Formats: sequence, C-alpha cells, structure tokens
Amino acid sequence: MAEIILQVENVKKYFKVGKKDLKAVDGVSFNLEKHRSLGIVGESGSGKSTLARLILGLIPPTEGDVKLLGKSVFKVTKSENYHLRRQVQMVFQNPYLSLFPHMTIGKNIEEPLRLHNIGTKQTRKSIVLNLMEQVGIPHYYYNSFPHELSGGQQQRVAIARALALEPQLIIFDEPVSSLDVSIQAQILNLLLELKKEKNLSYIFIAHDLAVVEYVSDLIAVMYLGVLVEFAQTEDLLNEPLHPYTQTLLKSVPVIGGEILNITISGEIPSPLNPPSGCPFHPRCSYKKEICTKEKPILKEIKEGHSIACHLY
Repeated sequence: MAEIILQVENVKKYFKVGKKDLKAVDGVSFNLEKHRSLGIVGESGSGKSTLARLILGLIPPTEGDVKLLGKSVFKVTKSENYHLRRQVQMVFQNPYLSLFPHMTIGKNIEEPLRLHNIGTKQTRKSIVLNLMEQVGIPHYYYNSFPHELSGGQQQRVAIARALALEPQLIIFDEPVSSLDVSIQAQILNLLLELKKEKNLSYIFIAHDLAVVEYVSDLIAVMYLGVLVEFAQTEDLLNEPLHPYTQTLLKSVPVIGGEILNITISGEIPSPLNPPSGCPFHPRCSYKKEICTKEKPILKEIKEGHSIACHLY
C-alpha cells in the first residue's frame, strides 16, 4: 500500500465574530498518499486558504486533527515542531509580498537553509544556484532584488525557496492567479516537471477548476467550509456527481470550443449564517425537502469517489 503523507481528520475552524461563530472550515476529512498531488477547488469564501493554514499548523483547529507523516501538527514538542517545519512548505498567491524585498534573490532562497543551519556559506550558495537552475531562474539574477524580476520570475524564486529544505509536502495557495495567462502555463508546467523529477507531494489550491485539473492527481471540491466531492481527477471530470461540481465544470472553457460561461445562481452564503441542511441547497436546482433539513455526510459511493449529497 502507498504511504499516507497527510491525514486530515474532521478538522473544523470557527472564528468568533461578535456572538456568532464564523464556520470557515466545518468538518473536513481526507488522506493524501506520498508522491500524489491534490487540487482543492471552490469559490472565494469556501474555506480553502483556512484549510491550508490548518494543515501547516499555523492556526489551531476548533476541533479535529492534522497528521503529517503520522504526527499531529498540533500536538508536538518544540523539537518535533522544528523538524515538521522542514517537512511542509507553502507557496503563496502574491510572490512579491512573500519574498523579502531587502534581500537578494540568492539570499531569499538561502534563508530557510540558514535558519535550519544547513551547510556552510559556500555549500548553501551551491545549493541555491542549483535550485535556481531547476526552476528556470538564470544565475545572473543571484544578486538581483525581487523588484527587478517579473511576477512569473518572482514565483519561480518562491518555488525554489520552498524546495530548499526538500520538504515532504508543498502547499500552493492560488500560486498563479495573479499572473498573466501565458506565465500561468509556464509555472504550471514547471510544477509538473518538478513533481516528476522530485516525486513531489503537493496540494494545489485554486478557484479555477481548469487550472486545478491540469496539475492534480486528485480533486477535492469545497463549498462553504465542507468537502462536497472528492475523486481522482479523471473520474471527477468524466463523471461529476455533485450539482456544484457539475456547474463548475460547465463554466470551464474548452480549447477550440465555445466558452459557456455558466454561472451559479445567487452568491455563496455567509459562513456566519450558513443555511440549514445541505449548505448548497439554496442554489441547487435538484434540491429535495431533506436537503433543507439534514446536512449530507461525505460518503464513498464507488471506489475512490466520495460525495456529500442526498441525491446519492
């Protein structure tokens, strides 16, 4: 059996807003095997970025647990936490804001190595130059500053920095949404090359299903803090089961074909005041009476394909 690198177990994150709970993540569970890539897709406000921060251990959960390589990211000693920090890294949406503006490109990439006391000054420089080559940044940028690079080049630097510690898992949070379409394609192709060369395990978060399907072995569809569908990418594309997933897929442009540009009626409800029953029922054309009263649970209806919907 394949080794499980990540276990997310009924994770919830509620934020107090006045006297109410904002349910950003409301009971998410899944496993990710080593050397696999998972795409998490959903509209803004679905809880994707909060889930990423929970997986990284940056914020404590209201309930549930996250285990990386079998160890809880929330129940570790200081020394264990130091080790875990090397095993998971993150690449953010805006590369310029995530890089240190006063540091050169070389120093930005070297910083994780320095903080973890890896190598000498000379060996670290060699590692950095090798990483720059891997992500397609010419060596003459070593002494340049972030503002001297384009957005796509800055994101390559951020990816190189994430790779520096040879982590077991990398989380990409909307890493191409701020880039031009042509640059997006270059970064996505780079991720696929790195995955193949380094056997990377990663989570790729985006609101664009077309982007997610290109770089992911598995896809998880989130809506209002919950997972509504989870499947192999090919299975989900060939047979989307949840009404929300079906609508997302209809809005994906087809190369050489017409862009349908179908939108979902209404707006995603506020997590401060979520609907009773199924969170999607106010916008669903297939809703039944039970949908308004009882929240469906995520269940596997065929091998590797799970859905939270009363239609199944």
